[in-house]
Amino acid sequence: MYQFLESSLLGKPLQKGKDTHYHIVGGGISALMLGYQLKKAGIGFTIYEKNDRVGGILGSSQTEYGLVEWAANGVLWTHAYEEMVRDLGLTLLPPKKETKKRFLLKDGQMRRMPLSLGAANKAFWGMFKKQDQAFETLADFSDSVLGPSVTRNLLSPALGGIYAAQAKELSFPGVLKSFAKAQVENGRIGPGLWRSRRAKKGPKKPAELGGTLGFAGGMQELVDALYEHLRPNIQLQYDGALLMPKALRNEIELILCTPAHSSAELLKNATDLHQLTSLLKGVRYSPIITSTFFFERAAIKDFKPGFGCLIPRHEGYTILGALFNSCIFEGRTTKEDVMSFTCITRDDSGELMAMPDADLSDFLAAELKRLLHIERMPLDYKITHWPKGIPVYSPALYQSWFEMQRILVEQQPNIRLFGNYTGQISIRGMCEEVHSAVANL
Repeated sequence: MYQFLESSLLGKPLQKGKDTHYHIVGGGISALMLGYQLKKAGIGFTIYEKNDRVGGILGSSQTEYGLVEWAANGVLWTHAYEEMVRDLGLTLLPPKKETKKRFLLKDGQMRRMPLSLGAANKAFWGMFKKQDQAFETLADFSDSVLGPSVTRNLLSPALGGIYAAQAKELSFPGVLKSFAKAQVENGRIGPGLWRSRRAKKGPKKPAELGGTLGFAGGMQELVDALYEHLRPNIQLQYDGALLMPKALRNEIELILCTPAHSSAELLKNATDLHQLTSLLKGVRYSPIITSTFFFERAAIKDFKPGFGCLIPRHEGYTILGALFNSCIFEGRTTKEDVMSFTCITRDDSGELMAMPDADLSDFLAAELKRLLHIERMPLDYKITHWPKGIPVYSPALYQSWFEMQRILVEQQPNIRLFGNYTGQISIRGMCEEVHSAVANL
């Protein structure tokens, strides 16, 4: 019905030997976490980054009014992540209590439950019905099992806030792997998920580390700590293309932790890997704009504290949603009478990317003001453009993983691929993958 890979680190499984040395191209968070695990296991490696800093799109900056995150603002707990953070000497920052409230927009109003009682009841019982058909997209699954109202008002905006894509664009087994496995193993998704959770072993999450976990100085703290920990094994301003001749001659073990399009460029001269490069070039990325705004607290009337608000496409907004930064973590603004919000926007047309920042700020701030009924203009803003921001976990990408895996193992077993496009889009997921890949050696 569905296929599943054992690891999102594509290619031949990692090996541990006396003379093993991995050459990792790319210095993003996936490469840094992989380097951390290799160092812990005593396996040789070098990370090569073409820029003068590591971290990729992950980072933070401080402004006059407060902290700005460039991309992710935190990570959900997993034992592997907590262990890494503790080893690096960092302190996890738990979220405020008000983050338990999460909103979705329905008919112009922020609501905690955007479903009718009938729609919720249909969705609940749908999870207990036997499912014989294979679902290609999330919309296929949700419309059939949960109901169109759930797709429209809950699932699409919720996962759109993570994957920056609509339910009809996303692969069901690629995004909800645990649901797909539960269907295969049990036939009924709800009971299958329950049994899987009961069988899962491992350390339990500490009560104080529930929710999204950040750092007092933002996610840049994690990037900086990993860089300092791995500094002897990192070469900055190094073009990874210089390694390719040796890699293609099977003289070195190579792991490409660059985006799919960059990996395709590095492999373009590999005469036997045209199919692989074609698959890599075919990986679509959503153009993403993150914009953080600072407003006077007094300008926001009847504000509902919470983690943030997700917005379905049919509500007539350009932004996918807003994070209420001041409500998520302590110390996100420099003054108590200032509040911070971050909007996430997908710009498929490219029109917003082409706007001057001043005009784009006015446009996005107007949407945020409409959402939250804010009466004044922002005190300050910070806009970050990511023309190739988030890989689209489409059915085509899901299918490509298995072909990429086959090609690498059969034709180029000394080369591997790993990143947020190979099966785990989140920092949490990638952290668990590299921990598992190295721990099993």
